[in-house]
Amino acid sequence: MKKVIFTTILALLIITFSGCNSAKVDELNDRTIQLQKDKEKLEQELDLEKNKNQEFSNEIKKLESEIQQGKNKFDVLIEEIELKTEEVYKEGPAKGKFYGKFDVLVKVVNNSQKNLENVKVSVKMETSLNSYEKSLDVKTEKLSVIKKLNPQEESEMIFTDFNVDHPEVVQELIVNIIDYGEIEKIKIPSAFPPGSLD
Repeated sequence: MKKVIFTTILALLIITFSGCNSAKVDELNDRTIQLQKDKEKLEQELDLEKNKNQEFSNEIKKLESEIQQGKNKFDVLIEEIELKTEEVYKEGPAKGKFYGKFDVLVKVVNNSQKNLENVKVSVKMETSLNSYEKSLDVKTEKLSVIKKLNPQEESEMIFTDFNVDHPEVVQELIVNIIDYGEIEKIKIPSAFPPGSLD
């Protein structure tokens, strides 16, 4: 009788442990399947991101190509525009903003294969109120003439005595290679002068 009871208990223990092991295995299988699905989903999302990045890269290349084609039609290109001033904030929240007089350095290059004469470069400062195009006001305009510019030759000129306007108006600098080339427009970073009560 003891032998029968022992065998029965042993059988029950084996079934119990076997059930526990089976439940654990099922849980691990379910977890593995879920992780596999998550992995596949992440791989699909990664592929989509790669495709988007490729599309962006292609679009950037296309735009760069169009810009270059546009530049190629100009005889004279603007290589550099630099604003120079001592009246600039060197630190603090207004760092890099002007509050007084400044000069404009313009560097151009003859993009053609011909000698060019009397190349006129104009630099104009315009101000306007935000969203009011009719408020446009030409504050300062200066002109410089390059007597001769050989093929691929660079020329650099400085336009002096520009002055920032009230910081709450839009201030832009327009550099124009008259008759020969491109036009570039840049915003002037301005701020109230130190100690101003405005």
